[in-house]
Amino acid sequence: MDQIQRRRPTLKQRLFAQEYVQSGNGTQSAIKIYNTKSTKIAEALASENLRKPVVREEIELLLKSAGLSREEIAMKLSQAIEAGLGTKATNADSLRGLELAAKLGNMFPANRSIKASVNLTEVYKAKSHQELIKELEIASEKNKKLLDDLGTS
Repeated sequence: MDQIQRRRPTLKQRLFAQEYVQSGNGTQSAIKIYNTKSTKIAEALASENLRKPVVREEIELLLKSAGLSREEIAMKLSQAIEAGLGTKATNADSLRGLELAAKLGNMFPANRSIKASVNLTEVYKAKSHQELIKELEIASEKNKKLLDDLGTS
């Protein structure tokens, strides 16, 4: 039987993951690592990288090696809530740090998205203009409800 091997990240993906863990900003990490001046290109590169399992695994490994696994973050957050934190940093400072670590660990994704592609040419070909307008209104309402359910609007 073939043994399933974990895909390794490329050098750029590893560097991107390291920069992302340090900065918490995907766009800025992509600008630095991929040497682009365009924020649009950097946003696309960051988004693409952060969707790749191999990059997500690299980020999680980096966080874990820094003592920031999901379990560790949850435990520290629980301790912070129960006991308060340190004397030098305020509770707000410490909680902000934990929030950033949780974000990096993808414990609560900042963006939710759904991509769908449907070919409706045949379905709508035989409909009148008024029927198409009504269909559009119905689809718009359904999309609005979906976005409300996702909490993005």
